[in-house]
Amino acid sequence: MKLSFVATFALLGLAAALPASNNDAATNKLKAGDTCKPDGSLGICESNKCIKDKDADTGNCQ
Repeated sequence: MKLSFVATFALLGLAAALPASNNDAATNKLKAGDTCKPDGSLGICESNKCIKDKDADTGNCQ
């Protein structure tokens, strides 16, 4: 019984220690025409140009 608790906690610890999928915004490259934010929170445009209107929340990659 004690061994099963130890094994359970070991598996939970291993699962928590594994890295998450590599899907963060900093490595997410956006193509021309994709929706973007100048702060890069939706991803980085391949051209590094996110054009938005001054009143809009998001823009489009150029």
